Amino acid sequence: MFDTRGVSRERIIGISFVDILIQTVFLLLLILIVGYVDPIESLKIKEYEDIGKDLCVKLNKDSPKACREYVETANLGPVGKNEFGKLGADVCKRLGKNTVKECTDALDKVYSLWPCIESKDGVRSPWIAKWEINSLTTAKFLGFSDDYFKHLNAKEDTRRMALAKDLESYRGAQMSPSDIETKFAFVRENSCFHEVVETRSIPVTDQQIASIRSAIYSLRRINSN
Repeated sequence: MFDTRGVSRERIIGISFVDILIQTVFLLLLILIVGYVDPIESLKIKEYEDIGKDLCVKLNKDSPKACREYVETANLGPVGKNEFGKLGADVCKRLGKNTVKECTDALDKVYSLWPCIESKDGVRSPWIAKWEINSLTTAKFLGFSDDYFKHLNAKEDTRRMALAKDLESYRGAQMSPSDIETKFAFVRENSCFHEVVETRSIPVTDQQIASIRSAIYSLRRINSN
């Protein structure tokens, strides 16, 4: 007499094993069809996404869409979808960089090329402060622009806002190169530059007023601290 219970048990075990094997094969086929992402490649994607996020933060853009639109305007696009990862990868490709490190290093240099306040005409960023050069060694401060106060207000930068408002009381005052550096160094930001301008009320050459012009335009540098 055969042990029918033993046979049935073996048959059930055999069927279960076949089911598991079929499910495993199906899952593998599904992965191949949908696309398998290697863990290393996944890490690279995450790093590119971080580049996109970092880029947008430095550009003061709080969404992928706003950041993408600005990047396209700045000729670092075009970029594709509205994801930080896609933005980061496309920007790196646009810069001709094939690795995350190369791209990060390149972007650190490129950041300084961006104005903190977007251009209204696509040519030049609005100026934030103006001086009138009326002597060979000093210049008259003509004040900050409304665009600058709007910029600080949008960033909720209360520290710079307070300093700028305090300096408004110096409108019309004569300033030496050291005065300009000491009082206005705070306008420099970490990832973009501000435009400043000077006018002249006396006939002079650039060489004659080199020291005062250098002090004024040095404010366009990014903050190195």
